[in-house]
Amino acid sequence: MPLKLAEIIDLIVSKSGKSKEEVLQLVEAKKQELDGYVTDEGAASLVARELDLDLFENQATPDLKLTIRDLVTGMTGVSLNVKVTRIYPVRTFQRKQGGEGQVASIIGNDSTGSIRITFWNKHTQPIEDKEFDEGDLLRIINGRVRTGLRDQIEIHLGGGSRIMINPPDVDPKDFPDTVMTLTKINLLQEGMSDVCIEGEVTDKYRITSFSRGNSEGTVANLAIRDDTGRTRLVLWDEQSEWFNKLSINDRIRIESGYVRLDRNNVPELHLGRRGRIQQLTSTAGESPKGPPTPQMLKDLKPGDYASAVGVTVIENEGLSTFTRRDGQEGKRLAFTLADDSGQVRAVAWGKAAENLVDVQKGSLLLLEGVSCRSGLRGGLELHINEATQVLRNPPNLKIKSPSETILKSPQTESPTKFLAEVTEGNFVSVRGTIVQVIHQKSVYESCPKCFKKVSQSNSTITCPKCGKISKSEPRLIAKIVIDDGTENIRASLIGHSAEKLFGITSVEAKRLITESGNEDEPVSQVEEGLLGKEIQLSGRINLNNFSNELELSVNEVSDADSLEVANQLVNDLERKAQR
Repeated sequence: MPLKLAEIIDLIVSKSGKSKEEVLQLVEAKKQELDGYVTDEGAASLVARELDLDLFENQATPDLKLTIRDLVTGMTGVSLNVKVTRIYPVRTFQRKQGGEGQVASIIGNDSTGSIRITFWNKHTQPIEDKEFDEGDLLRIINGRVRTGLRDQIEIHLGGGSRIMINPPDVDPKDFPDTVMTLTKINLLQEGMSDVCIEGEVTDKYRITSFSRGNSEGTVANLAIRDDTGRTRLVLWDEQSEWFNKLSINDRIRIESGYVRLDRNNVPELHLGRRGRIQQLTSTAGESPKGPPTPQMLKDLKPGDYASAVGVTVIENEGLSTFTRRDGQEGKRLAFTLADDSGQVRAVAWGKAAENLVDVQKGSLLLLEGVSCRSGLRGGLELHINEATQVLRNPPNLKIKSPSETILKSPQTESPTKFLAEVTEGNFVSVRGTIVQVIHQKSVYESCPKCFKKVSQSNSTITCPKCGKISKSEPRLIAKIVIDDGTENIRASLIGHSAEKLFGITSVEAKRLITESGNEDEPVSQVEEGLLGKEIQLSGRINLNNFSNELELSVNEVSDADSLEVANQLVNDLERKAQR
């Protein structure tokens, strides 16, 4: 229970040697100083703090009935016993009203769970002075329960809070052993928090500064690996100081990290002010370890994270650029790669694409830390980003050359998916019946180079990417709805795929519009022949932000072979029955 005003006054008198009148005058002066924005008890507590008095010394221990499982946001006067499992360092910050403050935190647990406990200002002193360590017991007295980052509840210590270290009436056997649960890199998923990983530093990229409102921040990028894979490690603000402390091959433990996706939807580990790094072994100056044993392509599937793949370059398709949704330009490089078990398409992004642009056909590559995704037509596709370590023609890498049969065979494709199985972001191949042809404006004027929609003012034609251009060209658009018996989906076809579906060219479609005066005349001309037709479409599944429904952005279109459809359905049903 919080102390009453009379109790605080009496304690100040007894501990300071001042008279009651002097103490009352100090309390009144403090209230005047704060212009009424403090209670009588609060003003008296501030006076005690300025006199460096501990009002709670030798105070009776509260009745302890709470456990971590009982805590809910908004509770005050909380007292309970915990075992310390992690301690995070004291951090100094600038107060909004001026001056500096201090904050630190620990993780404590009992038999019902674990919780973060945050220490403010003078309460951080026991952590600064290392008065307790991980494994010690703490009695938290008069804490307050709040909701912290990622909606996790926390206990905050301030004002009338205090702690007792290893209280004699508590049995350590009543608390679970401190066991740190490690997560493997290949199991990282978006949204994970309080992640603990052990691994080796494989690369150090850069440390940069940036503006954050009225202050500056720093961010550092490294890469780490364990026996299951490799990932980027992003260190924010004070954590970025580790960038210069760590060397390649150092073994570290990352605690209280959280997972985000990079631009290519690959998980990466982030560490902010609430995290911690421990340097387990320092290997600065040691020679690098030998390469890991490569995995075979035949053993990989979409969704895997390959720690290492050894391949031969079959084809380098060259560097291409594209515009991201945020308007920035990106770079991409596509390969065909093979080992003795098969061949696969691979895509490198950004800096990784630039670094690999000169890779020649026949080169051997060891790729460490590769994301396996579903590519065009549902086949396996390897994705290489800046966190992927690429070794060219490593002398101690033994890769069996792919056979002539594998070199001449097409890439293995996944079976056609049912519409009920598709998810956002996947490249898929689907078969279905056209149940609707949507009436809309069928042609737009596009840039001949990048195909973006252009604007025209008088005689000036402007592309949003390429600027002023001399002429534009018509581009056909088609939107249909297909149904495969499990679900239906809207599909969008542009350019060549739309022309193939409608059976007319974009120029012919524009002529139909000009002659009829109707923007959807091309749809009216082909609608009757398309309804009920069975087709196969390949492309990417996207989420429409307006309708909040999945849509298929089509790359390829073809007529479905009815016999092949029947055989595929039988195979799919047999495969599902065996699961």
